Amino acid sequence: PTTSTSTTSTTPPKPNFAHFLLYSDEEIETLRRELDTDGDGTIDKTEFKMWYIRSEARLRAQVRRVFDLFDVDQNGLVEVSEIEGVINALAGPYENDRLARAACERFRAELLARGVQSISFADFQTWYESTMFWDKHKKEADVAANAAKSFLTSVLEGASRALCCRDPRHHHGGGG
Repeated sequence: PTTSTSTTSTTPPKPNFAHFLLYSDEEIETLRRELDTDGDGTIDKTEFKMWYIRSEARLRAQVRRVFDLFDVDQNGLVEVSEIEGVINALAGPYENDRLARAACERFRAELLARGVQSISFADFQTWYESTMFWDKHKKEADVAANAAKSFLTSVLEGASRALCCRDPRHHHGGGG
């Protein structure tokens, strides 16, 4: 028996990623409006960068990376005795900040009082996001995003002035 192979080329169907979406249409539209800061209906690279720098998802990923550094045996747990190191790595050294040191000590004491010797990332994250450390982390992200936006705006304005104004003949009606 002979088999024929078709040489007709067809365009493959577009993949359907709908089943991967974890967000409702309303949530996606809210996010689109949040990212489209100039309201022009598109999200440009600058808008995306500013959103990403501020993004809580990025901050949570950073918290996860630091937590994982202290999870030396990769079992998803960090020893309670190492919590201070995780917080120091995330929030910066706080030995001179009495309130921060007290918050860390209180958390460790609560865990030890419950007989907990190690903590999961989910439990740590829940605690961390309820503290001044998370608030500080978010404020620093906002400052970084605003600084990046300010820098970019200043560079673009400077470049625009340099391009528009470098030849004074272009501003005098061409007479000469």
